Amino acid sequence: MQQKWDELESRAKNYFKMCELAIASKDQTLIQNALENMHLALELIMKSMIAKNGGNYPDFGRKGHDLETLMLCKFQDQNTSILVLAKKQSVHSLFNIGLSSWSMDCRYILMENYDDMKASIEDYKELYRWISNQLLK
Repeated sequence: MQQKWDELESRAKNYFKMCELAIASKDQTLIQNALENMHLALELIMKSMIAKNGGNYPDFGRKGHDLETLMLCKFQDQNTSILVLAKKQSVHSLFNIGLSSWSMDCRYILMENYDDMKASIEDYKELYRWISNQLLK
């Protein structure tokens, strides 16, 4: 069932806050939770943006959690997607996230290298902020 965009945005903000709290704790066991929370925050902010602009996002199964699927999901005139908008605004640097990180499975991978995990989280956060501040205003 498609949720309202503002409900999705609110849930995304909550996951983002949980990520920030986990990172601030400096507890390495919570950093995995931070990665999972940021993946969910990014997923929900993408769905919020799609819903706000008249699109239908996948909301069940693997595709409902897959960031690459959401990045390519069409809305408005059915020729627009988040990736299309990123190209128009020349923000290619936001897409530094490794391909495996776009998959929903990334949430469950236990990264052994703290710096790699933190870098993945920062990449997710940068893309989240761009969508929130530029596309969802």
